[in-house]
This record gives sequence, C-alpha cells and structure tokens, in this order.
Amino acid sequence: MTKPERLKWKASLIIGMTFAVGATTGAALNGIYLQASTKARDGRAPVLENLRRELNLTDEQAAAIRGAMEDTRRELSAVRFDQCPGFPDARRRLIERVRPLLAPGQQQRFTALVEGRQMRGEFPPGGRR
Repeated sequence: MTKPERLKWKASLIIGMTFAVGATTGAALNGIYLQASTKARDGRAPVLENLRRELNLTDEQAAAIRGAMEDTRRELSAVRFDQCPGFPDARRRLIERVRPLLAPGQQQRFTALVEGRQMRGEFPPGGRR
C-alpha cells in the first residue's frame, strides 16, 4: 500500500470510529433521558414531591393533593390550546382546593411557594413556561 492510500485508510478509520462513538453516546444519553422521563410520569408529580418536602405533608394530605392535581390535569386536557386563558383559572382553583387541606403553618409556606412561583413547573402563572 502506498503512503497516500494508507493515510486515506487511516483517516477513514478514524472518521468511522468517531461516528461509532458518537452514535453510541447518543443512544446512551437517549436511554437515560427516556428512563428519567418515565420516572417523572410514574404518578408522582415533581410539584407534589416539592410540596411534600417543603411543607412536610402527611400521607393523607399528599393523597388528597394528588387527587386534586389529577382532577386539574383532566380538566386541563379537555381545554383546547386556543383556550389557554383557562389555564390560570384552573391553577387558581387547584390552589383553592389544596390550601384547606393544609395545616395553618403549611398554608403560610404554601402561599410563599405559590407567590414565589416555585410551583411554576406544573401550573405557571399566566400560562407561561
């Protein structure tokens, strides 16, 4: 083999290996992403976990709040995208349903969380994300 042919062969081999490593990395990252998104949808909303941690909710409170959130999700799924003004109203109704489920100290912290926009991940004020 002549030197230019050998150089072309090495360059082709390097390009092929680079492509293979990139494809393998991409597939691995995709698998990690899919696994993480599946865990997020297993019935435990990130917002509920945040409230559970921040407000030290009891299991009964968490179950009641989860029910309210699921009702709100069903309600929101029925709202067409062109009717987005319905989202802030649904968020307000959810907050009104959750607040009475909390103890007084939890209510104060919940108000701070809502006003601090820490619940934005699930129900952003004004429908923005």
